[in-house]
Amino acid sequence: MQDLTTEYLTPAEAARMLEVSVERVRTWLKTGRMACVKTPLGRLIPPQEVERIAVERAKKGGKDGTVTTPVASGMQPVE
Repeated sequence: MQDLTTEYLTPAEAARMLEVSVERVRTWLKTGRMACVKTPLGRLIPPQEVERIAVERAKKGGKDGTVTTPVASGMQPVE
């Protein structure tokens, strides 16, 4: 079985990449602004979500939107 945690990011990793606080990422997760997968390990975020938020922030005049997240191809949501 494949280790899914290597394809997903923790809220702390996403916060670091987006240059925001972990609390802000947790708020986005709770309000549904950022998608995640709930696991026994906690909430895990697909890298594409971090990239999407970075682009959104860049369009609204936030940070420059550059994210060094590798995009895992063919990721399927875990149910």
